[in-house]
Amino acid sequence: MVKILIISPLHDYPTTLSNKAVRILLKFIDAHKIKYDFLTSFTANRFNINRKARKNKYDGVFYYGHGQEDRLGDWAMEILPLIDKRNIGLFQDSIFYTMSCLSGKELAPIAIKEGVRAYFGHNVRYFAFVNQLKIDYDFFYDWVKLVNYIPKRLILGDTTGAALRKYELFANSIYAKYLFHDKEGNLKLLYSNALHLELFGDTIATLPKF
Repeated sequence: MVKILIISPLHDYPTTLSNKAVRILLKFIDAHKIKYDFLTSFTANRFNINRKARKNKYDGVFYYGHGQEDRLGDWAMEILPLIDKRNIGLFQDSIFYTMSCLSGKELAPIAIKEGVRAYFGHNVRYFAFVNQLKIDYDFFYDWVKLVNYIPKRLILGDTTGAALRKYELFANSIYAKYLFHDKEGNLKLLYSNALHLELFGDTIATLPKF
């Protein structure tokens, strides 16, 4: 039976937005009766991640939070990175999906070398949505749909490669929808997220049937 680890730190404005996206994803996961562990807020720390990974074999890992080139997690109160080259090997054969900055540059290739089956990672700064003073909620929920698109497609049985191709098409449809009325300049940022998501490793990997 499929089992997923969801990691969603919660400690600033961007992670407040990403955490909202995760809460919506959890409803989808619950509806499909999939087993998962959920680490959020201060439970999303390296100790708990390592403990969970040693105790469980996760088929998928969905990470929504800050990142840098060589690690997931980048906040002043995180004494140690949440995931880096020293513990990514605990997730051998897992499919990783990350909504974070930059980890596609260094951590993703390391992950594949350490036995992670597939890794979705961005090679640029990720924009966690919008102008912080004026939020267009229609746009926000379309952003959420885009953020959660690949995890949902994986849960529905798509291969990693198929999920990425469908994600790119969906991103194009969102771009077209807002092309002529993007007053806040959010569309360019959203499309940057979509353009710079890369898939590393196995392009035909799937989550087990549940």
